[in-house]
Amino acid sequence: MFTGSGRSIGEEHQVGSLLVIHHDFGETDRDTMAGWIDAQKARHEAVVAFGLGMVNDKLTFMSSGSHAAVTEGNIHIGKLTGILLPQYGGRGGGKEAFAQGTVAPGTIAEELFETARLIISKEATQKDG
Repeated sequence: MFTGSGRSIGEEHQVGSLLVIHHDFGETDRDTMAGWIDAQKARHEAVVAFGLGMVNDKLTFMSSGSHAAVTEGNIHIGKLTGILLPQYGGRGGGKEAFAQGTVAPGTIAEELFETARLIISKEATQKDG
């Protein structure tokens, strides 16, 4: 768990050499999500972060990768987002260390996060093998 705004937020999972964290923000605003995502991106360890929240009646997705995740973990957040979001009726993309988009209403956050972890795990296995 991670702390923000006086409350614990986020769950973490080790996926290979990467720490993958995610949080379902529920009703929120873009600045709150972006602030949390940016804080995760600034960490020194290899971290990939995913956030999902309802922003202005749209189910909004944001993701980031720390410098270590991008360089040492060979993660490209924009490409990962481009693979992930269409599976949930959405679209989006971005750059190596940051991406955003939207998904279909009714998307279950934990299912989306689990799929993201599986994509990362599969990519890590392919790079190692």
